[in-house]
Amino acid sequence: MLEIKHPFSIWLQISSFSFFMAGHFSDLLIIRLCLTSAYIFLFLNSALGGPLWPLLSLEGKIQLDGMIWALLNLYVHISTVARLFNDEVQVKLSQDEEALWRMFYRTGGLSEKMFQKLVAKHCTVVTYGKNESIDTDKYFFIMYKGTVKLTVTDDNGAIVSSRRAQSGQIFDFRALGLLVDHQSLARHRLEAVVAVSNVTVFRFPKEQMPTIASHPSTRV
Repeated sequence: MLEIKHPFSIWLQISSFSFFMAGHFSDLLIIRLCLTSAYIFLFLNSALGGPLWPLLSLEGKIQLDGMIWALLNLYVHISTVARLFNDEVQVKLSQDEEALWRMFYRTGGLSEKMFQKLVAKHCTVVTYGKNESIDTDKYFFIMYKGTVKLTVTDDNGAIVSSRRAQSGQIFDFRALGLLVDHQSLARHRLEAVVAVSNVTVFRFPKEQMPTIASHPSTRV
């Protein structure tokens, strides 16, 4: 015969509800808060002896294993909540910086705070006039406004490619340090960059680019 047992305590009911709510959200912070709540009540249930409904506690009893596992999970989720709250701290960006941050955010989900810490401090907004040459020997560029003409040559100085770059495009790709052994990159070089119109670019020192590009959230 099927026997219906006593339900678990109110603490486990609240914990189960917290787990249930965690599945209803896509925001990582809210998910972690729900999981933190779930493990708080799991810990409380174990610390009170694991009572059954309608008891709130069992005097003189604790469930040590349940408390240990709850504490370990609480450490994981509370530390993550702290980091997520830290990322939510409002950062003041200039209009130009915000435009660049939105590009990083769309492609890699980079937070404003991480952008300010990792990218913005190395970035300079520079304007060039029409027909002005842009020096790529020391700097890496992300196009912001306008159009430039890129000329790529081979080892013998012959032109192998000539194209135009507009907003959101980058040059020189080799500065990212992602394809250092690529044979084609070794044979070719960006010979000249000339502004076709008045242009505005985001400029970065080349030596900083491998560090920026290697971060998982800064893929452009």
